[in-house]
Amino acid sequence: MIAKPSIAFSDFSGTAKEVTARNVNGRNILSLRAKQSSVVTPAQAQSRNTLSKISRAYKQLSDSEMTAWEVLASHLKGISTFGSPAQLTAHNAFVRINTNLLLVGEPIRKEAPSYTNDVPEVLYQDLWITPEMIIFTGLEQPSDSHVLVFKMSPALSPGVSSGWGKTVIISPGMTPDWGDADLTTLYTEVMGLAPEAGKKYFCEFYWLDKSTGFTGESMAISAVCKESSTAYQEEYVPRARFTQEDVTEDSSGEGLDFELSPGSAICSADAILHG
Repeated sequence: MIAKPSIAFSDFSGTAKEVTARNVNGRNILSLRAKQSSVVTPAQAQSRNTLSKISRAYKQLSDSEMTAWEVLASHLKGISTFGSPAQLTAHNAFVRINTNLLLVGEPIRKEAPSYTNDVPEVLYQDLWITPEMIIFTGLEQPSDSHVLVFKMSPALSPGVSSGWGKTVIISPGMTPDWGDADLTTLYTEVMGLAPEAGKKYFCEFYWLDKSTGFTGESMAISAVCKESSTAYQEEYVPRARFTQEDVTEDSSGEGLDFELSPGSAICSADAILHG
């Protein structure tokens, strides 16, 4: 709030209750002091409890364990400041790795993992964000220990150019089902409603290695909710799926009959033949 000086007040400064007055370049300015909200959301409470739990665990580390975390911290990068990556401390590295592990239900790790930089970015074939579904296809999972972390924004106007600050975690650690990841239910559970046609959504996603707590490069895309896919503008066509229940031995006992059903899961021929 800018206060225009009157005849009675040519200059004034100081604080009265929640209002502070100061003079800047010959102009008198009034401002309200910021107050921290006493309302704490469940997500904020959980985040604070997690950080508190991890910090207490760090204080219980031995000297040799702290040294190992210092070595790991020297390989990790923090958020860039003025173009230069910030240097992490042993405590920073401990918090980063264990926050990732707790996110996917793993216990706190006291021993620092050996540094590796081999968590790849997310490779996939296509992504649909429609009013009926949110689904990845053709995901290439690096290994069984890698899970997908997916963040997404609420519905925004198509004219919004940047909504990355509004993304929240939809899936802390999903394992793809034969290359597919259906996030529809997870999104509606977190956001409380399905995607809205014509609205814009911002998405961030990356692999997280449950065995180490390391994460890969985060990918970011934005897309308008519509019936066609984000990559190839194609309509979604469910793949044919079948299980062992769809396979029956013919009457002669010499072969196998396959009965495909739309709702059954994909299974390889080798698994069918060898159980």
